[in-house]
Parts: sequence; structure tokens; C-alpha cells
Amino acid sequence: MKDIEPEEMIKRIWLADKIRQVLWSYGFQLLEPSPVENLETLEAKSGPGVREEIYWFKDKAARNLGLRFDLPNPSRSVASEESGDTTSHNTPDTDTTHSGTLKSME
Repeated sequence: MKDIEPEEMIKRIWLADKIRQVLWSYGFQLLEPSPVENLETLEAKSGPGVREEIYWFKDKAARNLGLRFDLPNPSRSVASEESGDTTSHNTPDTDTTHSGTLKSME
């Protein structure tokens, strides 16, 4: 993967800040989900074959942990539950390059 050059990062940060300002004006707040989950939980969601599809490891406390692959979905669920929206928002073209997700406080 290639590095993102400083000029491109300036543009990305500027755009992300503008988007956050608009979302905050509508009552949204940042929510940062954990990128790590118990492997048992990930297997319960996706089956034991998930071990072959994700990075997982044993931590110092001998717990099996895995990197989550579903970060946009839980954050979207929180926003939907808070707003009373039960419509599915799972779209294959969702951009997950942001550093946080937003939660509606309405």
C-alpha cells in the first residue's frame, strides 16, 4: 500500500472536518468502537471459519482476540436504535476510511 502524501492528507482532514461540523450541527456526537473483539464473539457472529479470514491473536492474559471486520455496522446500529430507525443500512459501498463514527443524540 502506498503512503498518503501530506497534500492529500490536508485535503482529507479538511473535508472530514467540514462533514463533522454539519453532522454536529444536527446533534451527532463521535463514537469510537473498539477495533478488537473476543474471538468467541466474532465466531458467534460469523462462524468458526472466521479464524481464516481475520487477524487474530492471543494476548498476555491468554485471551483469543480478533480484529473486527464489522466496524461500520455496530455504529450504524447504535444511531438507528437511538433514532428509532429499524431500516437496514448495510450497503456494500460504505466508505470506512474515517477515524470515528457519529451517533445521533436525538
